[in-house]
Amino acid sequence: MKCTSGYILPAETTVVIAQLQIHKQPEIYPNPEEFNPDNFLPENMNNRHYYAYIPFSAGPRSCVGTSFPVVESLYLSGVENPMRRGTSF
Repeated sequence: MKCTSGYILPAETTVVIAQLQIHKQPEIYPNPEEFNPDNFLPENMNNRHYYAYIPFSAGPRSCVGTSFPVVESLYLSGVENPMRRGTSF
């Protein structure tokens, strides 16, 4: 496999991605030790590499539960699900 830097990885090489280190880069996230929701505004994300934030990994082998937190937050916030109209539990 050829990397973007031109380095060629030998076959069967294990590659480990340090997500925590990526998410704490001050060049990407000013004050990375503080939670700042503005980091995720569209205007701030447009100038950022697609893989600068990968809490659930990315690509074809990413976490199957990636959408779960979004659905859960909608449920907990009381947003109505149009698919459940007229049903009772």
